[in-house]
Amino acid sequence: MVVDAAALEAFAQSSDRRRGEFDRVRDQADQTRVDRESFGKIPGIGARVYEAYDEHVRACEDGIASAATAMASIASGVRAVIINTGRANEAIQESLRGIEIRGVE
Repeated sequence: MVVDAAALEAFAQSSDRRRGEFDRVRDQADQTRVDRESFGKIPGIGARVYEAYDEHVRACEDGIASAATAMASIASGVRAVIINTGRANEAIQESLRGIEIRGVE
């Protein structure tokens, strides 16, 4: 089996870059978070608005963190393909050594 290891590594590196970008977005989101007092002190309403806001922000941060993890997994998987393809090709060559098949050099 033949794979273009350089192209696969370039793709893995682009996934690493995307992971870094997602990490930066998550950090920025965390830095722009506002506290409970920002929603006022009107009994009942301020707390409910803050809780809805906080739930939404946490869901966004979790989604961004999940995307970063996915990018890292993709990069790792692509690199495993490069390594395993090379090993498989070496194993095939080793197992074929000494075997003569008519018409195949």
